[in-house]
Amino acid sequence: MNRFRKPLLFLSDSALFLCAVGFYLIAVRYMPYTKVGGEKLAMSLSLLYGCIAVSQLLFKTYDSLWRYAESKEYLLLIAAALAGFGLYELLARALRWSTMSFVLLSAIAAVWVLEMLAVRFLYRVHRSRGFRRRAAAAVSACEMPLRNK
Repeated sequence: MNRFRKPLLFLSDSALFLCAVGFYLIAVRYMPYTKVGGEKLAMSLSLLYGCIAVSQLLFKTYDSLWRYAESKEYLLLIAAALAGFGLYELLARALRWSTMSFVLLSAIAAVWVLEMLAVRFLYRVHRSRGFRRRAAAAVSACEMPLRNK
């Protein structure tokens, strides 16, 4: 399972990006005076995903073991996301694409980062509970022979 950890985490982050984009598309429909993204929405979202994926790979956010994660890994994840969104803004403006509004882009960023952090926190809680159960079983197995004497 360890050898599949990085690709699985990358795929879960990709699925979470799709959830954040879905949030964006739903939220935009209910906001007055907001354009749903214009004619280049698919290209903008593809560029956004590419920029963030590259920044996460460059920041090596998939190299650490998340079950032992500390605040450094979580801050690195946030920094990689911010760098990716910054790179998207620079490239979209340099290519003179109609960019998404900064508020909506920030909403996607916030939702996606919160989703990624939630997945990692849940993974860590799951691993720590499994460890406690195994440790309790091991202790009780060691106590059994002592009780029988």
